[in-house]
Amino acid sequence: MDFGGRYRIAAPRLAVWSALNDAEVLKACIPGCKRIQWVSDTALEVEIAINLGIMRPVFTGDLTLSDVEPATRYSLSGKGRVGL
Repeated sequence: MDFGGRYRIAAPRLAVWSALNDAEVLKACIPGCKRIQWVSDTALEVEIAINLGIMRPVFTGDLTLSDVEPATRYSLSGKGRVGL
């Protein structure tokens, strides 16, 4: 799955940066996100429900921030975890 794009937001840069580093804001931006929690300065743990018709399995995974330029940009990538 790949999310991307460029958006202009009519707000001060530091307010936008703060929002993009707020777990609740990120949760609202990620479809199906049930839980998101910071585990370090550049890593988050997530639970995401995937809609498969009559089934909605919940997967856990990790999100990592990279190419961080404070108040300018970062890349957010993720990977799922397999559990038994």
